[in-house]
Amino acid sequence: MMLAPAPGDMVLDACAAPGGKTTHLAEIMGNQGSVVALDSDAGRLKRVAENSTRLGTTIVRPWSEMPRNTGKHS
Repeated sequence: MMLAPAPGDMVLDACAAPGGKTTHLAEIMGNQGSVVALDSDAGRLKRVAENSTRLGTTIVRPWSEMPRNTGKHS
């Protein structure tokens, strides 16, 4: 297994929708810790939340705020 999260860990899923991988990680972690679920499409990220609720995983945190490149430099 490439990723072996343990209960209590924090995991970042950078392309989370529709949620199969995200909820599987939460299950491997025994629903203890945190899985931050990112996706650039807020509509698809809603499916992550729905699937998480349906499967009873409470540690998934969907997050759709993605940094945007404005092309401006400081």
